[in-house]
Amino acid sequence: RAEGKVDSSTTNYLTHMKHDGKCTRSASYGPGSAEEHQAGDSGKRLLLDASGKYHGDDVAIFVDQVVADNDTRGPDNFIATQAEIIGPNADGIADHLPDIGHVIKLISNSLYKVRAVDPSFSGKDLLEPPRIRAMMADLRRALSKYSGHIGVEIERKECIKIINAIVPHHCGDHSACNISVCKFLQIKKECAGWTDQQVKEEHAKGSRFKGRYMALSTRGTAVLQEIFLSRFKEGNVDRVAKLCSSNDCENFFGRVAKLSEGKRLNLENSDLWKSMVLLAAASCGHEEATKFGIAEKLGLRPNSVQKKASAQIDKKRKRNHEESSSQKGKDRRKVARMTQDVRRGKSDQKGKRHISGKVPLTDSAKTTAKKEKAARRPRPCPNCGDPAHTKSACTMPPMPAKTAREFTPALVDWTTLLK
Repeated sequence: RAEGKVDSSTTNYLTHMKHDGKCTRSASYGPGSAEEHQAGDSGKRLLLDASGKYHGDDVAIFVDQVVADNDTRGPDNFIATQAEIIGPNADGIADHLPDIGHVIKLISNSLYKVRAVDPSFSGKDLLEPPRIRAMMADLRRALSKYSGHIGVEIERKECIKIINAIVPHHCGDHSACNISVCKFLQIKKECAGWTDQQVKEEHAKGSRFKGRYMALSTRGTAVLQEIFLSRFKEGNVDRVAKLCSSNDCENFFGRVAKLSEGKRLNLENSDLWKSMVLLAAASCGHEEATKFGIAEKLGLRPNSVQKKASAQIDKKRKRNHEESSSQKGKDRRKVARMTQDVRRGKSDQKGKRHISGKVPLTDSAKTTAKKEKAARRPRPCPNCGDPAHTKSACTMPPMPAKTAREFTPALVDWTTLLK
């Protein structure tokens, strides 16, 4: 089960596949589609060896949950390959669960795109970046609230209702809000005798935007609301509300690529490849603590020089994290990335190489049993009507061809018709 966790099954996934430690991507596929073909090949390697034989129940791995983003159809190909090998018994078991961080990013990017394309959405008290971040926080809060009640029909409908009310709530319309998440309705209930103006003034004291709302028209509200309505349905909210994340797996494979120098080391199925995979799995977390833990198991005591160096590394790591997470660090990375893309010519090719959100969130990767097609009904012979043979094998003479009738247009007085 690939749920973003790195454990023994992850190391078995890489070691028994007998990866040669070299990048073997075929040049016949572009960067945007190569992942989809490699995912199907990975699903085959987990079940069959190089000669096409079954690994056995002790070694073979069947993945029933694939956590990944929705940028490619790689997870769909992976699941379809498994079902093709196993047969009808695998239908309806494995499914693709979207990464919650990627889901939030898709919605956020869509809102930023609307703001960039249509100037009427940008400006004071409109679709500002702080407002977008607040709506994304409300979306995550609604999904987290439903994550503990997945499968309950009442809670599912309530979650969809809360998500659909996010945009009207930020526009000042609380008619569709839920009282459990809307502070405005809570104040209105507690102070039943107050007027709407008094409720607004009290709500402005503790609200995130001091009582300011987005001043959008009816059309503007509908455009933003459609972004949420088109992505969250009752059929897919259960998969999104599981709040699955693939960050740990991405961190693990990133470490593997780092230790193998971008898969350039020629390991050739040696023990070094397995040792490197195990080291990457062990160091996913606090790398210095991992080193001390391994030394303790080997009976080696760290000396004062190692402890001092470890303390300095921790101090530097903390300082770098605080600097990189600040707004100044984010702006610096953004400018550096944009400058690098322009110098390398990647800015013009960016849209052609990668498509974000290629697979809709509403699509499910579950396989279904394929129904056998009914036998095609044979066409009868056009001469005698017998379906047992064709026209070329018929012994009866062909029917005479129909002659075209000559048509003489009648004389019509068009003047009376036009009148």
